[in-house]
Amino acid sequence: MKKFIVSSLISFLLVFVCIIGVSYNFYKHILDGYIDKRIENTVYVNNLSTSDAISSQIDYNIMALNAFYNTYHDRTLKDLNKNINDVELINCENIIFGEIKNSNLILETSTHKIKGGFSLSNFTYEKFSVIDLTDAFTDCDLGKCAIFFFNDNRVAIVRADEFLMPIFSMRREYEPDAFLINKNGYIYFQNGKETGDYFYDDYLSSVSTNSDKEKLIDMIINGSEGVDNSYYVRGQRCYLTYNKIVINEQSEYFYLISVFYKEKLVGFEKSLIIPLVLLLTILSLILVVGLAVLFGVCFKKNEDIQSSRLSLYYSKPYIFRVNKKGKIIYRNSAFKKLNIDWNSYKNIMDFDCYCDGNILENIEKNNHFMIHLVDLSGKNIVINLVSLKIGFNNYIIGDDVTKQYEEMNYAVKRISYDEITHLPTKEVLLKDLEKHLEKVNTSLKNGIKIESSLVVFCIDSLERYARIFGNKMINKLVLNFVKLVSELLKEDMILYCLSKDKFAVLFKNLETYNDVISWLNNLKNTLKKPIEIDANALIIRCHSGIFNIEMEKYDGLDNNSICEYAEIAFEKAKGLNVSDYIIYDISLGKLIKKEQLMEEDLRKAIKKGELIVYIQPQCDASNRKIIGFEALVRWNNPKYINDSPQHFIELAEKNNMIIPIGKIIIRQALQIAKKLEGQGITISINVSPAQLIQDGFVTQMIGMTEEEKVNPNMIALEITETFLVQNIKLMAEKMKVLKKHGFIIHLDDFGTGYSSMLYLKDLPIDAIKIDKEFIKYINTDKSSRIIVSKIISLAISLDMKIIAEGVEDEKQYQFLKKNGCEVIQGFLISKAVPYEDALELIEKYNYKK
Repeated sequence: MKKFIVSSLISFLLVFVCIIGVSYNFYKHILDGYIDKRIENTVYVNNLSTSDAISSQIDYNIMALNAFYNTYHDRTLKDLNKNINDVELINCENIIFGEIKNSNLILETSTHKIKGGFSLSNFTYEKFSVIDLTDAFTDCDLGKCAIFFFNDNRVAIVRADEFLMPIFSMRREYEPDAFLINKNGYIYFQNGKETGDYFYDDYLSSVSTNSDKEKLIDMIINGSEGVDNSYYVRGQRCYLTYNKIVINEQSEYFYLISVFYKEKLVGFEKSLIIPLVLLLTILSLILVVGLAVLFGVCFKKNEDIQSSRLSLYYSKPYIFRVNKKGKIIYRNSAFKKLNIDWNSYKNIMDFDCYCDGNILENIEKNNHFMIHLVDLSGKNIVINLVSLKIGFNNYIIGDDVTKQYEEMNYAVKRISYDEITHLPTKEVLLKDLEKHLEKVNTSLKNGIKIESSLVVFCIDSLERYARIFGNKMINKLVLNFVKLVSELLKEDMILYCLSKDKFAVLFKNLETYNDVISWLNNLKNTLKKPIEIDANALIIRCHSGIFNIEMEKYDGLDNNSICEYAEIAFEKAKGLNVSDYIIYDISLGKLIKKEQLMEEDLRKAIKKGELIVYIQPQCDASNRKIIGFEALVRWNNPKYINDSPQHFIELAEKNNMIIPIGKIIIRQALQIAKKLEGQGITISINVSPAQLIQDGFVTQMIGMTEEEKVNPNMIALEITETFLVQNIKLMAEKMKVLKKHGFIIHLDDFGTGYSSMLYLKDLPIDAIKIDKEFIKYINTDKSSRIIVSKIISLAISLDMKIIAEGVEDEKQYQFLKKNGCEVIQGFLISKAVPYEDALELIEKYNYKK
């Protein structure tokens, strides 16, 4: 007990000293940094709110003036100035209108020539600018500095101090020096003083060192925002705050820079130190009292622990005593009642023990350990034990934990084996890889190379299937998939389940790494045939990542990095969608760079007009006359001539570029439709999920059709079935509105999402397009022929047109025609071609027969 008191006092004293030290450092930190941080936050928020107010005021006035110009677009300057009260502007009570013509600023009563050294072209392409009138025009008496709002060749002018000072006056309590500058540091406006001085040459000349000035200018040029407290102006420390003033639809931006003097701000902040010091003092006193109370409680609890320890000793059901050699010299009655052969257990070493190290050492150290017994009936018994040294003997006291042990084993099994597939999980894979790497390294030391690989692959679109069919059916699909994969496994191949839709195969002993690719090709061929689950034929596709385990090629290769590299290759194969598999290599990073470069080039392509529409003919199956075209986007760039359009479309969807690309496709498709007006030919346009979800898409579609003067009856909108299933309620109203305005609605990729008969009946769908994956195998696969014929029968019964895409040979065409398919599309007729070539196809199929 005495030892406990001494150790406890020392511990509490050390804790108290540490806390006092931390408190002191915390107090010092507050003294040194707290005030600066609060001031920096205060001035930054103040400057940001002011810059936002200026930006909002400018944007509002630009919008109001645009509306005013739209109303009076053909009026004279005199009429504009006369009707100025019809537009509500902020801080522009004395605004006047003018025009820029022939290097002159023309006002209602005067004309001012633009000075030769001033280029107004640097400003007129933007909506807003601040201009020094004395530098820009001759004999202009509107003040030194003015705000210009541009609209083509017309301009609205207001004095800068009238426009800006009402906003600056809101910050009188801090009295900052405020500057409106451009990104090159040119001052346009300073607290009511109209100036044209260069910010860093004149004003900052008294601030600090040249390096500080250069740092500030670099931050402004790079478009940074922030606050810096390392400057001195006129011998006073100041906080220099800079925020951008960004105007919508304008590439050029301005900066609002404010200089707040510390002595005008710090008084209020200093007043916070006194209560903080008092608070720290009170907390220290509370801490001392709390530690004292805690010590008393712990002292009392120690007595309770000692009493409980004795009580625990006497209440344990199993007790036996052993000597230093482990011989059992005593067993209590509870132990004797166990139905076991005691002649087999005379020494503690005779038990099947679970412990770290030697059991006698664990007893001497009073460590916990477990023993395993089998009674005469064959029942397993697990007892958790702890030793208690009394005198020269060790008493072993234990509890029956058989139930808990079995539950733990069950939990371990659940972690190690997937509940649905009963395949080993990633935990097991990591352990197997660790053992395999030991074998590989040993073989390498003996001059023998073992070739092995890890392949990670998944069931594509399993989540989509789950949303349609439910988990019960998906479990059946996964089990069928696992069965197919297992049938392809050979010796030294182990299949693992990493997640519900992701799996891995460890190839331990390969003759060559190409055997892995051959195995994946076999898997691909096996999966070409649809898997039938509850009368549904589901097509499965896999993407795979391969990592060849080459110890000599990678430094520090371990089980975790092997899994990581295989996963990276898998994600690339899945994300890029250019191959069914990708092999990880040190140069895999090049794929990332290529994708980043493609993204950058695609953004430029949108602006440069490199994206063009090709059209693929759709023919009447009865006479092969062209009755429609599908608009397909192509990228007119030699760098990506060999890349699939699907590649950059998926990249555009991932990087929020699909909306502007969609507008380009729609606009060009409508123009083609206008050219083909009167020939009875429709143009089909694929609509992406992002476009459909977009607010205002329906209005935009109707508006663009009216702009191009195209009859909506010539336009078919192709909506992907899978997306429709996921968003049925959202899409239903949009489709009905489009249908009401005359647009034709096609359901694209039918069969891949396994449509519900309910929405086929209720939604305004005019035609169903059979996915090309089904058409591809109708010559060789019975299931595909059955599916296609059933889809055609369904469409006919619902009075819908049926379109088959991907028709490539005469045999496919004859099958579709025989079964009642009305429209065919594919290479049998033509690939997608430019508009000029499409005219030749129309001549060939419609007029030369």
